[in-house]
Amino acid sequence: MTEFTNPDDHVALLASAVELTPDYMVENLRLYAVEPWGHVVLTLLSGTAIDRGFFESYILAVPMWGESGYLTLIAIYEPEDVDAALARLRECKP
Repeated sequence: MTEFTNPDDHVALLASAVELTPDYMVENLRLYAVEPWGHVVLTLLSGTAIDRGFFESYILAVPMWGESGYLTLIAIYEPEDVDAALARLRECKP
């Protein structure tokens, strides 16, 4: 599992992905849970990397929002870790 709690870290990750993969695409494929403070979603990341060719990567993303409505956390899990991702979402219930 990976967690981003600092917006700058998340922006840096996305910027590097777009730099290395000009056609970088994020597709949300399946919602496992939706709550007012966050959700668990199966996501497909894909594109054509400049030096490696086409790729596809599946992840479970768990973005969460604070009372202000701003994103406060993004947890990333392997696709098979649905139970752990759902547990993390429940842990963050306000």
